[in-house]
Amino acid sequence: MDLINNEALAGLRALIEGMLPEAPDPAHEPKLVFSGTRITPIGVGGFIAVNDDPKGAIYGRRIETGVAITAKAVTENLLEILVDNITGTLLSQDRQTLFKNGLCRIVLDGLGPVTTTGQGMDRVTARDVNFSVHYEYVRLPDVPEGVLDEIPLESDLDLSEGRAEFLINTGFDETALDLFDVVDDPLATLGGNSDWTYNADEFRIEQLGDIHGGDLVPTPDKAGTYLLLKQTALRPLVRNFILSAELGAGNPDGIGFVFRFLDTENFYYFLMSSRHNYRLMGKKVNGVFSVLDTPGLDDAQGFDTNGTYQLKLIVQDAGFTLFIDGDLALQGKDGSITEAARVGFACHGNSQAYFYRIKLLHFQN
Repeated sequence: MDLINNEALAGLRALIEGMLPEAPDPAHEPKLVFSGTRITPIGVGGFIAVNDDPKGAIYGRRIETGVAITAKAVTENLLEILVDNITGTLLSQDRQTLFKNGLCRIVLDGLGPVTTTGQGMDRVTARDVNFSVHYEYVRLPDVPEGVLDEIPLESDLDLSEGRAEFLINTGFDETALDLFDVVDDPLATLGGNSDWTYNADEFRIEQLGDIHGGDLVPTPDKAGTYLLLKQTALRPLVRNFILSAELGAGNPDGIGFVFRFLDTENFYYFLMSSRHNYRLMGKKVNGVFSVLDTPGLDDAQGFDTNGTYQLKLIVQDAGFTLFIDGDLALQGKDGSITEAARVGFACHGNSQAYFYRIKLLHFQN
């Protein structure tokens, strides 16, 4: 395991241990164990951006893991109180503070059985409190260091080298929808209106309308509703980029991305469907939906409505590459829309679409 991975795990351990209530007996301090840990780089090969002061590279890691906290006490009554304190303390933390410290999500998975060891004064009762955790670790430079202006991107792209900068990298809170504009396709005339909202309990943006146009099967006619990042002075339009997001759905129809969005008549999209088992890239040019010049379609895989997915879309000139949970999922090529434009989320007939975070890395070639 590399140094930054170790630092990330140590940071997560320290964060959770720092939130735990103090045990009445030092000998009964809760014990924390990670299980099923998955560590992935944030950004491009772990590189996020360049820090100004001190000058140096910023690196990051994402950790998805199970956390078992073993609570211990002398009696079952005291154990029950301690378990309640642990769950209450960890699940009632201020959301803004959690995000600031890198803890994007913490969910109670359940409680283990009560066990008892020893007798008399040596009697100890114990119980595991199990959580699922999503944590992001960012490592800032401590001292000035050499920084490469040219970032090697061959791990993600088939190009030589290019300059890059993050335009946004965030989970979602109550102000999340202020980052976006809602745009409904004029051809999406079925299923009523779009319904984009924020779910404070789940820390996610949701789209709860059945709005769509065209077919639900894997054909390119996919008019839907789009949640587009607003253009600002610090977040310009993008042509070549990496767009990443964590998303999921309780409905089996289309969910994904929209990109190089000039207007409702001209844009590209990616959608995946559980109902009809497809992953599809398509375009709308001059108001007409069609396939790409080199079609991007997998009609044998969709998604699981019980899961969440890490999607990463890489757009470089006429080439589009999509990864799902780190695995290459789809590729396509098209030269119809070459201008810098907007990006965002897309839904097609999906009335339970969930979006947890977004990252946008802009290439400045």
